[in-house]
Amino acid sequence: MLDDQRRYVGPQGVLTRFVQTLCLAANDYGMNIDGNPSVAYSNPNAPQQSIQRACDELCERIKREKGGPPELLMLFIKGRNPITYEILKQYCDTVKGLQSQAIDGFNAQRKGGDRAYHANLLLKINVKLGGTTVVLQTPITTKAIPTVYSFLCMADKKMFIGADVSHAAPGSKAPSLATMVGSVDHEGVRYACPLPLNQHSREESISGVRAMVTELANIYKKNTNTYPERVMYFRDGVAEGQFVKVKEVEVAAIKEAIARLSGKAPSVTAIVVRKRNQTRLFPKEGEGDRSSRGNVHPGTVVDMEITHPKDFDFCTKCKLWHFTDVRSCSAF
Repeated sequence: MLDDQRRYVGPQGVLTRFVQTLCLAANDYGMNIDGNPSVAYSNPNAPQQSIQRACDELCERIKREKGGPPELLMLFIKGRNPITYEILKQYCDTVKGLQSQAIDGFNAQRKGGDRAYHANLLLKINVKLGGTTVVLQTPITTKAIPTVYSFLCMADKKMFIGADVSHAAPGSKAPSLATMVGSVDHEGVRYACPLPLNQHSREESISGVRAMVTELANIYKKNTNTYPERVMYFRDGVAEGQFVKVKEVEVAAIKEAIARLSGKAPSVTAIVVRKRNQTRLFPKEGEGDRSSRGNVHPGTVVDMEITHPKDFDFCTKCKLWHFTDVRSCSAF
């Protein structure tokens, strides 16, 4: 608690009402939450060392009282205080390796008894603790008409992988940073991120794909007792001249990494987002999305007429955008 203690203590205090409502809402969704949590108070304006010391003492007290380390720290921060938020998140993520959920102290006071507020809060907590919030179950397509949705629902041993390369500012010779994230369960809900790898400056293709995919496949095996047989690979920010290199280097490395572990190379579907795309989509008169100043509706996909004459590609507007003349996302 990084707020005024007087508002939270007592049978009619904010904390009592908040915990009671949270437990009731959690019970509605089949979640079990301790109704008697350990609590510590600290001054939100205290130095960083003082705040972290209070968290250390709380974690030690939880070990004594509950018989084990905490699974999650709920941080009640007075107002939107970015400095305190950063201190606590850094402590939980890098010092303790502990999941945390920050809560605005004002919302705790005003919405502490609101079931809808707690239901939204539990969505975040459930995911952070490794739970599954949403699962696609009933396919709307058949095997005769394969789509991404049928890939999701009909393939059990599937993995989704996303990758990108971040470059330093123009003119800098600093190394580029390659990052990857992949699903580690059959439903494609839980994800893991291998350690990002440095590579040569301005190098667009990812040289460490094999090592990162190997780490993801091992986590997938641990969670599902099997290795993926189908992989959907999303690759962001690639120039047209690099498409072949992505196929020959990165896709081949994905197959090789999983084949070394399982003895069988998976089938890989690669979707590459084109860099420096200038294609723009405009709706017909009166058919645009009024909430985004007349742009095409989010989710619009164009896969004919303005596409590549030989290869399969498409343009799409992925999200709501409140500006005019929005560039679409072009995928190959």
